[in-house]
Amino acid sequence: MTGEPGIERDAVRRMGHDLRNKLGVIQNSVYYLEMKVGRNEARLAKHLDILSREIALCGHLVQDLMDMTAPKEPAPAPTPVQSLVDDVLHRHHPPEGVQVIWEMPAEVPPAQVDAGHVSRAIENVLVYQYATLAPGDEVHIHLRHRGEIYLDFVDSGPGLTRDELGELLTLRPDDEGFTARVTLVVARRLIEVGGGRWQMESRPGIGTRFTFIMPTA
Repeated sequence: MTGEPGIERDAVRRMGHDLRNKLGVIQNSVYYLEMKVGRNEARLAKHLDILSREIALCGHLVQDLMDMTAPKEPAPAPTPVQSLVDDVLHRHHPPEGVQVIWEMPAEVPPAQVDAGHVSRAIENVLVYQYATLAPGDEVHIHLRHRGEIYLDFVDSGPGLTRDELGELLTLRPDDEGFTARVTLVVARRLIEVGGGRWQMESRPGIGTRFTFIMPTA
């Protein structure tokens, strides 16, 4: 695509919205089949679940591409981060056998952030972690206030070596894990563009931690 950067960004967002609308039509057809046919047939129910899951993943990929190439300007406002976590956990359930433990202190002041950006970043980190974990693994989510707002996602997955961690946010289209890396690149960008900071650490056999550090309102 050639032309002015602003025109290109607008074109990407328009195409992204059109693709998401078409995915919504397909998802509505899945809902219709569920209502008409029912879920008594185990084999059919299984395939309807697969369709719904893959449609959701496609929508997520479209949004990642939009956020990478045509991100919206942040609009920071006082935001209760715990509500954002609650909402994402309600919409995105972990794979079977993976447990999410949401540890929230009694009182944490709101963060001065763009709610949509932080919600999307939370979603992306969890999507990445869910894809790397196995039955029996856990994700612990911690929210704390130490001058700034800290939000941690700590998993008990396989972990990464120092070299692997250093390459985690390097995008190479021929890598097998390219799509998963994109979700993290977008998450970091959304946190940092709003004035926050991003940290990550990992140890093989122990797990991986992602941390958002956000200004207090």
